[in-house]
Amino acid sequence: MNRPLAPKTAPGLRQFLPMSFGPMARLRTDPLGFLLDGRRRFGDVFRFQVGPFVIHLLAHPDHVKRVLVDEQANYERGWAYNIPRLAAGEGLVTTDGPAWRRLRRMIQPAFHRQKIEAMAVAMTDATEVLRRRWRARPSGEGPLDVAAEFIDLTLRIVGRTLLGVDLGGAADRIGPAIATAMEYVQYRIDNMLAPPLVFPTRRNLRFRRAMGRLDALVFEIIAGRRREPCRDADDLLARLLAARDEETGEGLTDREIRDQLLTFIVAGHETTAAALAWTFHLLGRNPEAAGRLHAEVADVLQGRTPAAADLPRLGYARRVVEESLRIYPTVFGVLRSAGRADAIGGCRIPARSQVLLSPYVTQRHPDFWPDPEAFDPDRFLPERAAARPRFAWFPFLGGPHQCIGQEFAMMEAVLVVAMIAQEFRLHPAPGVAVEPKAVLSLRPRDGLPMTIQPA
Repeated sequence: MNRPLAPKTAPGLRQFLPMSFGPMARLRTDPLGFLLDGRRRFGDVFRFQVGPFVIHLLAHPDHVKRVLVDEQANYERGWAYNIPRLAAGEGLVTTDGPAWRRLRRMIQPAFHRQKIEAMAVAMTDATEVLRRRWRARPSGEGPLDVAAEFIDLTLRIVGRTLLGVDLGGAADRIGPAIATAMEYVQYRIDNMLAPPLVFPTRRNLRFRRAMGRLDALVFEIIAGRRREPCRDADDLLARLLAARDEETGEGLTDREIRDQLLTFIVAGHETTAAALAWTFHLLGRNPEAAGRLHAEVADVLQGRTPAAADLPRLGYARRVVEESLRIYPTVFGVLRSAGRADAIGGCRIPARSQVLLSPYVTQRHPDFWPDPEAFDPDRFLPERAAARPRFAWFPFLGGPHQCIGQEFAMMEAVLVVAMIAQEFRLHPAPGVAVEPKAVLSLRPRDGLPMTIQPA
């Protein structure tokens, strides 16, 4: 009788050196290329070491499913989320276990489908503000950084739909502060021996100033709503203010509410803005797909503003967004910590080691995505999608920790894409190379200059 083979140590790099030296240096300078090449060279389970930390990249959809669904209790967020807590505190993205379950129960009602659909008008109103600004640009004016434009737009949408305020006018303050905070968190992840935050280094001081600006804004919003409650408000802030612990009957403190609001301000605007930027970057380089999008929008909308009820008929627009999220997922990698030893893909996953799930890598896996670098929205036609494993595409993760705002983000992106395509055509700025920058989220490294013309 043949016995099953015992799991083996995963292939990969055994380097026990800082990331500034040897093959591991590329993980800092080109993390996306490092991970893609690792999968090509070593296979679907790829082991590498950052100082004392052993990390396994798991690239096969079945491996992703095991971590996020089948054995999710064994794979918690672990030590890697101590660093994002410096910015987000005990938010829904950084907590785990009972604290996470308590928060999820309280916040989930704000994201029910009917409530999300009711937010469509705020989304289209904010997009109309952007369209009016673009209409007013002088004819022949040079390229516009549409990545920055989408930051302002998504801030307005998050402010109105989740907080009941207009954040668009504060974009010049909030956007740079969020970017500074995210870059600092990424720096601390890349540099485990960096001076603790209590040390007054230039980088630490810059981060503390950025967080001071964000905290001042969020606490001001909370205080204003407490002073003047809005009985008709049904946004996230209203629900957090009204939430009560099932056992004690106590409400959330201002600090607890701050952590949730800041999490959603960052996650709800920065990632969606990046997704919109990548979508128009890809459309600008694929005129045939752009033409199909313009034709669908013209046919379905007949010149009127889209509504939530139009979404089922904007199928190609949704596939455009889905394919954009495949090529440039805004969350390119997620770490989990193995509580106990496991075996995945015939390889040992030791207890207390880390596993890395990367939508950027898995969504380019050639076994599931032929010609993976090509932009082909029809990959997401129902019959083609049904032939792929569930976790061949997971930009919003999955399982219990699936992004609570997935449908919010998808509705927002489709409505914005449709409204912009209804009136404008965006083209790549001549001579500009656009590269992704992996800083927690995936965004264009130097913005996204594009020329804007009437449709």
